[in-house]
Amino acid sequence: RQPGLAAWLRFRTGCIVGHVADVRRVIEDVNRSRAHPFLLGAYLFAPSLAPLVGQGYAALAPLLDVVSPMLYRTLTPGDACLTTEHAALAALRLLPSHTEFTAADVGSEVQAARAALAPAAALVPILQLLDDSVVDVTRAATTAGADAVDYFIYRPGAERYVELAAAVR
Repeated sequence: RQPGLAAWLRFRTGCIVGHVADVRRVIEDVNRSRAHPFLLGAYLFAPSLAPLVGQGYAALAPLLDVVSPMLYRTLTPGDACLTTEHAALAALRLLPSHTEFTAADVGSEVQAARAALAPAAALVPILQLLDDSVVDVTRAATTAGADAVDYFIYRPGAERYVELAAAVR
């Protein structure tokens, strides 16, 4: 009998958590002799997609100091964004189809991450800077419980977005 999808995902999760636990032990050993400790952080898939790649937020939270969900909203070729990833899974009939993700959708992902992490790790989602809705997305993320935000810049032309994002309070 072939193992099923659930068994594969348990295996993937176990491998990822085991690896991060090993790295955590190394970081703790190194930090014993440091005045300024290293922090262990990870870029993770969005909470709605993370279980599909074996990234269990609840299992990883005690091992990480900083968790950065990759919440790239916009649909641009080559970017691993929420819309692209979701569309690929919908094409395989693994998820229902979904239009482009909104700032509110990003806020929901941040809320889900916060619920899985609180208070074990800092939540610093990485958002796409080159986004016409960067102000709304940033506000949604911070309102939903992000401790801070980080921005991903994949292509040139983001200069005007830096000022927009910097003005968000």
